[in-house]
Amino acid sequence: MKKTIFTILAITLFFCGCNKTEQFKVNLDLQNADGKTVYLYKDADPKHVLLDSAVFVGNTAELKADFDDPQTCYILKFNKSDYETCGDNISFFTENQNTTITGDYQDMPHWSITGCPTMNALNAHHQESLKQFEDPIMALATEIEKAGAAGDTMRVLELSSQLQPLIESYMNSEIEFIRSHSGDYLGHFLLDQSKEELDPATIKELADSFTSESVYSRRVKEYLNASSEQMVDK
Repeated sequence: MKKTIFTILAITLFFCGCNKTEQFKVNLDLQNADGKTVYLYKDADPKHVLLDSAVFVGNTAELKADFDDPQTCYILKFNKSDYETCGDNISFFTENQNTTITGDYQDMPHWSITGCPTMNALNAHHQESLKQFEDPIMALATEIEKAGAAGDTMRVLELSSQLQPLIESYMNSEIEFIRSHSGDYLGHFLLDQSKEELDPATIKELADSFTSESVYSRRVKEYLNASSEQMVDK
């Protein structure tokens, strides 16, 4: 009798374990975020899907979601009604591993996101890009705005001449990073994110170099096809 009971118990536990849905966590530690509500979305067509939300207590909040495809992109937002627009949001990958996000709520571009190998690689690239290009570009843009407001045309022209080479270097850096990741979805994702800032010939050259398929490479191809059709219509 005891053997039968233990057998039934073992089978029950086995099936309970099989049906259990595992989850990953997103742990946030952001200064100046106390009382803010953060929303976790999944990037899906035709619109983002809300997965979880949390209110910051002090600097911390925790989000959870069920495991999905490792290539799924997740989006953090602070405005629930803003799910289909850019707004204040940040994209990241988890590959079904826990993720840690740190920084200052008021300075999203400088947040650090660590977790899965893909996100660690993207975070390292982003931090280097910030230091070399994005921060200097924003600093110059601010100075140009000040000079324009003061009516100092010569200063605007001088600063603008410094800005353009930086922007070109930044885009070249992004293109080289995409080329170096032509065989994985990280490169595909970055091209999908940057496609509207690049000319069609460059997009096609990069897309043709891809050695694997992903949802992001398909989006790029759809964009190229749509662009070609628009050119024909004109």
